[in-house]
Amino acid sequence: MKRLLLAAALTLPAAAAENGANPAEAYLDELVELQREGDPLRETLREVRASFTPEADLPAVKARFTDAHRGLSSVRDRVKELEDRLTGYIKQTFSLMVVDGMSVYSGAGRRKPSQASLERAGQAVVNEDIKAKVRSYRRRVDDELGAAQNHYVDFERSWHQRRNTRMVYAAVGGLAAVFIVVAVWLARRKSEPVTVAAYPTAAPQGLPTIPPPGGALSGPASGALLSGPVGQLPPPNTLGGNFRVDGELGRGGMGVVYEATDMALNRKVAIKRMRDEVSANRRELDMFMAEARLVAQLKHPNLVAIHHIFREGTILYLVFEFVLGRPLSAVIEETERLSLDEARRVLRGVAAGLDYAHANKVIHRDLKPSNVMLSDDGTVKVMDFGIAHQAKKTVARLTKADAWGTPPYMSPEQELGTVSRESDVYSLTVCLYEMLTGRLPFEGPNFLAQKREMAYIPPSQACPGLPAALDAVVRRGLEAEVARRFHSAAELTAALEGVS
Repeated sequence: MKRLLLAAALTLPAAAAENGANPAEAYLDELVELQREGDPLRETLREVRASFTPEADLPAVKARFTDAHRGLSSVRDRVKELEDRLTGYIKQTFSLMVVDGMSVYSGAGRRKPSQASLERAGQAVVNEDIKAKVRSYRRRVDDELGAAQNHYVDFERSWHQRRNTRMVYAAVGGLAAVFIVVAVWLARRKSEPVTVAAYPTAAPQGLPTIPPPGGALSGPASGALLSGPVGQLPPPNTLGGNFRVDGELGRGGMGVVYEATDMALNRKVAIKRMRDEVSANRRELDMFMAEARLVAQLKHPNLVAIHHIFREGTILYLVFEFVLGRPLSAVIEETERLSLDEARRVLRGVAAGLDYAHANKVIHRDLKPSNVMLSDDGTVKVMDFGIAHQAKKTVARLTKADAWGTPPYMSPEQELGTVSRESDVYSLTVCLYEMLTGRLPFEGPNFLAQKREMAYIPPSQACPGLPAALDAVVRRGLEAEVARRFHSAAELTAALEGVS
């Protein structure tokens, strides 16, 4: 049989050529194309690693490293997909061989294998060889990506340590200089006479009376004067010709949120006024709108829906479903931590919304307690799906800032520019840890190094009384390597359900 397989493998190219197709050649060509794209990126990654020196410009090195790492990760994913297709094709080929063999030997006596069976056997042998080449290349790329990421973590840690040391020396030198200046000033002041003038009891004509020390100013209370940022204007009465603004719900780094009424449908809504930077650049606006339209198509009971998107002048507004309740972050701050049963309930709701979005090719990218609403009727709702992240990217690009997410909740690969559904699962696990312990697993300042080393206190130690079985669930959810992590929010939820 082995001789028959070898003979078939040798005759496969000719047979396939006669039929006008050669799957083996197609797979091999695809591998060559991927190598042609990946090898320059591997070389770039090596060059960037060579620039990991204490004197390097960290933002510039990080940008080059992130671009090369992200590009090579994309190639690696496509090589893995090719490997999976080859595996499926080989399995199918062997299945057909088994079926053909059964038909050959089902009759009386032994018959020679058919030509089709020999060709399939040959395809299997050739494709196994190609699969070995694909697997070998994928493993080399995996090793290089892992080594590069570890070297970057070490480089960033040493860079920060060196900078902090320089800052300490500078601070000590600065304090010494201040001490000398103050000492000289005190010495001079001691030798000078001091004259005390009487406090004026009457103001010059035409000026307002100056209150004596401890006196009160007439007029509005000072708290009222300082209630908002300087230059803040009251919100308009209506927006978009249909939405009556009833008040302000809150404000953050990406904009202001108003409580409003949809007068046409007579329902409460929340309207977010986005930062000016989002609509200031046409390309950035188009990218943001594309993300917003994609998210607006998501309809799920555990997601805050987007009802409408409009511009008024140069300002962009998003109209959301109004949720009567509180963000999870406020609940954690008030209660310090949630019970295991309550954390399970919240996790189920968030997980259901996440998995639905992932099934529709949407990743949140900025999941954290402030983006999870707990409504008064008990429903758990996730908001800002992809919207907050896209807005942060826009602002970061236009203001030269570096924060595209929320570092304590971001997965290690997201910090390096790559996201997947497992990245959201990682963020959800951080939220779970915070719900149960009242603290974050990673507190910085070098978040990436802590995450890569998984340097955190297990929940049962951070909060005595929590079951030890919880530690394994959290550990898998916070795995630095994506392949070892839970691959869906449902998997994380199922694992937590088994903890008692």
